[in-house]
Amino acid sequence: MLTEARDPETIAARACGLSRAGLRQLRSLVAERSVNSWRVGDVLLAAFGPPGPSVVHDGSYERLQPLADELGVSRQWLTSCRAAAAAWPSKERRPSVAWAVHRLLVSHPDRIAKLDRFVKHCARQQVTPSHAALRLWLDSLVLERPTLGRPRADPAVKLERMALALDTEALARLVERLEGALRSRRLTLAS
Repeated sequence: MLTEARDPETIAARACGLSRAGLRQLRSLVAERSVNSWRVGDVLLAAFGPPGPSVVHDGSYERLQPLADELGVSRQWLTSCRAAAAAWPSKERRPSVAWAVHRLLVSHPDRIAKLDRFVKHCARQQVTPSHAALRLWLDSLVLERPTLGRPRADPAVKLERMALALDTEALARLVERLEGALRSRRLTLAS
């Protein structure tokens, strides 16, 4: 008979930083055909706490990689589950909206208001609030927003600046090549 200290499940749970019960619970959630990402995230939050401001520097990789290996899932998926569960308290989650939509909005500071606007938009359009619909909606918001920062320079102006920076001989070679390219293009278009 194995003592608890030598039990493979206990050893695996300790290596992952979980209790045996926590590891069993995650295994059963992952084994379900339709994995409940919210429940996985909630278990990870209870075991490891919320992610730090920078996932790269909070030790998540070292803590979640052994668990991912044990469960046969990717560390990125576990990280996404934990981040989504931390960003969306259970009272703010929308059961009618896909988990992937919630995951995409994790980094938005006004994610709750944005999700509400998105759900209303989907209702008006009579579409399901899905991952694909969210991407299209977010893209449309970006297109409506005025461009921040300096306006982009005209490519011709950029080319002119670069040409003027060349020495005389290099500039003459560039002009000859451009004229040759234009001549061949005119011949191609005329044919």
